[in-house]
Amino acid sequence: NDREVLVENYEVEETVSAGYAMMKINVGKKLSVIPGFRYEYSDNEYRSGISSINGWYGVNGFFEDTVTYQQYGEFLPHLHIKYQPLKWLDVRASLAQTLARPDFFYVTPRVQIDNNQTVIRAGNPELEYAKATNYDLFFSAYKGGLGLLTFGVFYKEIENIFYPWTTNLFDQETAEAFGYPDYRGYELRSYINSAEAQVYGFEVDL
Repeated sequence: NDREVLVENYEVEETVSAGYAMMKINVGKKLSVIPGFRYEYSDNEYRSGISSINGWYGVNGFFEDTVTYQQYGEFLPHLHIKYQPLKWLDVRASLAQTLARPDFFYVTPRVQIDNNQTVIRAGNPELEYAKATNYDLFFSAYKGGLGLLTFGVFYKEIENIFYPWTTNLFDQETAEAFGYPDYRGYELRSYINSAEAQVYGFEVDL
């Protein structure tokens, strides 16, 4: 049996329940307002393993099954406003919150311990999803024969962006803090959430 295939294997069960509500309010013929919200609840199970498998066909080392769980709910409001002062000109503004979930490979509880290179490659079951608050403002003009011209600006506040990350378990205290007390001096390659970030810019379409 080739035990090496166990190293990258994982299983995932995700159940996402969601519902939304919205309405449209017209104020005269020029202004429309669309408020709404979406609620999502996730109930997830991730299965993988902790291993030090090495050698031909993974003949050496150990493998232990691991299971982790994540349950969370999020309320995601949205507001869209459209103002059309002229038949060929409109202004649109929106506020919306959205989610981005990490890749399964990032969040599954797999740990591969390489004793030859003193490297630990690990997923992070504590990794959180990213949540963005998005602000957009766009102006569109479309007059016969001249085509469409759109100019817009956007701004996003993002919590918990996730990315690959490397550190060194250089002393016993650090090794214990990251949950690897027997691997002082090893390099740890995993994934982490960042502090709040901002993305902003503009778009022009012609």
